[in-house]
Amino acid sequence: MKGIQLLSTADVTEEDRRKLSIACLPTISNLNGSSISETERDKAERHCLTYFSDKESKPAVFQVLQEKHGQLTPLADVDIGYGFQEWAKLKFIHKANIVHEANMHVVEPVGTLRLYISKKLFLPLRSFRMWHRASGASHKEGLMEDLEELFLDSLPMSRFNFLDGDEIFIDDI
Repeated sequence: MKGIQLLSTADVTEEDRRKLSIACLPTISNLNGSSISETERDKAERHCLTYFSDKESKPAVFQVLQEKHGQLTPLADVDIGYGFQEWAKLKFIHKANIVHEANMHVVEPVGTLRLYISKKLFLPLRSFRMWHRASGASHKEGLMEDLEELFLDSLPMSRFNFLDGDEIFIDDI
């Protein structure tokens, strides 16, 4: 299909082109050598409605599809990386004293943190327990009172949402 302005614009991906072609051509049963299932057509029509919902210029089929599927709720723009830090400046507290501060690469596993503490504080590797308190300014209110034990060495530190200013409490066993 050549010469169709909708399909030749730069912001339309290959996947979008297929979906929009299927949605705009309701009688087509094959496209580029592959058959079009009812599920694919339904998804393509819904994609077309979402794609053109905020555009001023809509294809003629838009109204027909809107009558068939109704008014679709726009997809939410979700940022799953909000607040994530790859590095965090942590305070290490042992026997009620801040004994060390360091920038830690929080994508590393908790076991790396345990090894780091063991070397810095000259503690045998399995002679202490670690607790995390979300006390940095970037955390939401209400989280700052909770202590969470860091006992699974294989989990990444990022799983515990480490941010700048957080505290690691170290208790001797």
